[in-house]
Amino acid sequence: MQDGAVYSGVAIAVTVTLFADLRRLLPRGTHGPQRYTVREGATVSELLAAIGVEAGVDVTVAVNGELAARDTPLREGAEVMVLSPMEGGAAGAATLRGEIRRLDQKIDGVDQRLAQKIDGLRAEMVSEMRRFDSRIDGLDREVRTAIDIRERLAALEARRPA
Repeated sequence: MQDGAVYSGVAIAVTVTLFADLRRLLPRGTHGPQRYTVREGATVSELLAAIGVEAGVDVTVAVNGELAARDTPLREGAEVMVLSPMEGGAAGAATLRGEIRRLDQKIDGVDQRLAQKIDGLRAEMVSEMRRFDSRIDGLDREVRTAIDIRERLAALEARRPA
């Protein structure tokens, strides 16, 4: 079922990328990866049927970057790539491996950007903590000064003749 479809029972969402002539199965006006909702425990075969790939059609499928058989069970959030053999046997597998490599590099780039943002946020947090500590130290000095003044005043009051 395409994203947004209602499924009675426990369902999972998977992302599917169709290559070459299989793109004809995409909903009109869409392109790129599509989200599909299938029942929990569904197999690649059931997903292919939901997409509209006929049972006898020869396709190459990868689930989370690994070649997969039609009886491979799907899990929540799986990334599924479907490639037709028209892309050329070994060449098709090479295309799939190339796409997997490209996606891995893209993920690596996102990981690097996230690491940089996290490092920047850590630096900001450390700076804010130091500034906060400095303010606390200043307030602590003021409190100690006020206590010292009160103690001196109390001592002077105690010495004052009645």
